Amino acid sequence: GRKNKFLIKNIEKKINIPLKLIDKFGINGDFVESQAFAYISIRSHLDLPISFPKTTGVSKPCLGGKKILI
Repeated sequence: GRKNKFLIKNIEKKINIPLKLIDKFGINGDFVESQAFAYISIRSHLDLPISFPKTTGVSKPCLGGKKILI
């Protein structure tokens, strides 16, 4: 979602500050995003919370889904 124009515009409206993609600062945003997803995936695999009250507003730290055994 980092290049989602609808999302960016809505965040800008909410915070009343224009946003710039990290790429404008010479940082590969696709790499940063891939690392974030990898970090979240490992936490989920280890049954560690990936969402927290102070960052997402959930009532308590929560896991990211349910494991399905095949």
